[in-house]
Amino acid sequence: MPKNCAAVGCTNHNMMTHKKLSFCIFPNKKKQPERWKKWVQALNRVNHDGSDWQPGGKYVYLCSEHFMTGKPSPDPDHPDYLPTVFKNRPAESATSRKFQRPERLFTEGSGRCSQK
Repeated sequence: MPKNCAAVGCTNHNMMTHKKLSFCIFPNKKKQPERWKKWVQALNRVNHDGSDWQPGGKYVYLCSEHFMTGKPSPDPDHPDYLPTVFKNRPAESATSRKFQRPERLFTEGSGRCSQK
């Protein structure tokens, strides 16, 4: 089964042969609710409609590139208890979480769209 990384901007998957990657499964929401919540917050993802993202299903993965040591730690005091490395995250402010498309106006006669 293919494994894709759930981090925003990360395109890693388990079929890549040129990178040495491992994939860890997202914490179980029922068994580890606090850790699950912290991982969701660390990923800082939103749905297309602007609502907060929540992992769907039980097979959601993060690749080893999002942990300082390359794997999550079970120790809550360890830095890799949560994913913290997000070098592929798009450079946008945390406050403007929704994707904003510029409004365009059709200029008459030109047959082209122009920015407002």
